[in-house]
Amino acid sequence: MALTLRRNQNALVQRTLAYQFQTRRCTDSTPEYWDAIMWCLTVRLAFSNEQDASPFIVSLSFSALNIIRTANT
Repeated sequence: MALTLRRNQNALVQRTLAYQFQTRRCTDSTPEYWDAIMWCLTVRLAFSNEQDASPFIVSLSFSALNIIRTANT
């Protein structure tokens, strides 16, 4: 059951990413947004695979989000 669920989630993520890249919505982002997407996704994938994200990666994700918050205020 869990393996089937994980396969379905992976298929959904692949379809979603393919759609995003096909429509070029993500590719028009600034480097700051790319950093935030990449580091936050890395942390979330680590936790979803029942692993601990390294403190360095977590700090990079917080830093990337703070840069965007500061720029948008």
